[in-house]
Amino acid sequence: MAKDWTLTGNNAWEHLQDVEPESWQCGYCSYEVASKTGLRTATHEAFIRICPHCNCPTFFSCDRKQWPGPRHGGLIAKLPKEVEVAYEEARGSLSVNAFTGSVMLCRKILMNVAVSKGADEGLQFAPYVEWLMKEGYVPKGSDGWLRYIKDRGNEANHQIVPMNSDDARGVLSFTEQLLRNVYVLPNLVPPKPASQLEKGSNKP
Repeated sequence: MAKDWTLTGNNAWEHLQDVEPESWQCGYCSYEVASKTGLRTATHEAFIRICPHCNCPTFFSCDRKQWPGPRHGGLIAKLPKEVEVAYEEARGSLSVNAFTGSVMLCRKILMNVAVSKGADEGLQFAPYVEWLMKEGYVPKGSDGWLRYIKDRGNEANHQIVPMNSDDARGVLSFTEQLLRNVYVLPNLVPPKPASQLEKGSNKP
């Protein structure tokens, strides 16, 4: 039997205490939660609070910074596995201020999206960007965002200049919208009523 690594039962936290109550978005489960259970420093200036939903710990520093921070971007259902893994890694990287890593992962996601929709494998990044635009997977007027990701991804991948929070948040936001446009919206189209399907089958 696989070992249960959830933080409950025998693996639950010990020696917890009441701490200053706080509300936050958990960086693990993404739920909006509130808790007054955790650990604190002797000066009551830094805290570890336990999420009441997933039981994972969040550190709050003396200057009130949260670690890990909230996960930027929303959950997206029914993504191809390799795209889902890269997208969640990009969200997780941003939550721990790994901005350059998040941008590089979004660059990888664009390549995976293009290949999953029929582009040839083994191309450079720029041809994948052009392919996505040519095939209409990007809404009209959004090509600037694709080029932005291409440029930021190239800088993150080939130069020593680090990405900042605005770079990473902007790139991830557009990547999220692209994934919804490619994988979610097509599945939201209502199916034709059975009566229309039957009429269509009677056409000569």
